[in-house]
Amino acid sequence: MKYYITEDKGARDSMEDANCVCELEHGLLVGLFDGHNGPEAAKYAAEKFPGKMKEALNFFKPKDAFRRVFEELSREIEKVTESGTTALASLLNSESLAWANAGDSRLLIINNNKIVQITKDHRIENPEERKRITGTGIGKIRGLCVTVDGINFLEPTRSLGDRDFKKAGVIATPETGKYKIEKGDLFFVAVCDGISDKVTNEGIGRIVRKSRDVKEAALRIKDVAVKRDSKDNLTIIVGKIR
Repeated sequence: MKYYITEDKGARDSMEDANCVCELEHGLLVGLFDGHNGPEAAKYAAEKFPGKMKEALNFFKPKDAFRRVFEELSREIEKVTESGTTALASLLNSESLAWANAGDSRLLIINNNKIVQITKDHRIENPEERKRITGTGIGKIRGLCVTVDGINFLEPTRSLGDRDFKKAGVIATPETGKYKIEKGDLFFVAVCDGISDKVTNEGIGRIVRKSRDVKEAALRIKDVAVKRDSKDNLTIIVGKIR
């Protein structure tokens, strides 16, 4: 299966994103980890995720394997660093795409005629996420961020690690699902919020359809985000379904 990954630290001083892509017996496993407050959490997750998923898939269906691995990784990360990371993962074969998301990275399917956003962004703007945070009585909302002390702020409402924010309702449990591959589906695209905050789903779809291959598509998406003055780290994974 053809895919291409491009990443760039962008305007940030360092790169805090990490990713992994590998072929398993069950399909192509993709992981995108958008770190914050340091690169440690994302790097740890990207390194450990494939092995843990390979083991978990021997005993559980993909959605249960994703959940167990996300939560286990979060507990391990919390023991070694205060940093955190969002986590977006998918497992693709010829018939379906199983996925899991904790955070605000985004997974898209590019069809001949439409763009399907598979995941929801876990941010305060999402009413269900806001309700969970405010329901703790500890998590406070400041602008578009969660805070527990008025000093430290976190934009995603689900993440791995971030131990100081767990009491505020930030969870590592992913939202999971399964998408049945349709006849017209051509590509999958995984992007961090540094991309999706600057390039719309429709814009990504147009770029991918007009590109000669997955490499050109990924690089062009990155270039558009840079030109639109994205201040974040940038990671794009484009893969061909058919």
